Amino acid sequence: MPVITEVTEARRNLSLAALSAIAHADDPGIGAILETMSAALEDSPRSVAAPLTELIGHGLGNRSAAQQWWDLMAVDFSFRKSGD
Repeated sequence: MPVITEVTEARRNLSLAALSAIAHADDPGIGAILETMSAALEDSPRSVAAPLTELIGHGLGNRSAAQQWWDLMAVDFSFRKSGD
């Protein structure tokens, strides 16, 4: 599974980028991975971004990366449904 830290790459395949974020949840560079995903979702339609936001959050589970993700989403998106 590739590590995706380029926003343009994440935008080309949002699903792969979401799975990559989950797969690399314990990577020391997870902050950059999640920031990339957050930026890639910013201009995506809500119908795409909302489910991917939830998928990532739930896929990260109880890892510390999950809190980083929900913190990013609290700032970036008003449609966040869960995560605390």
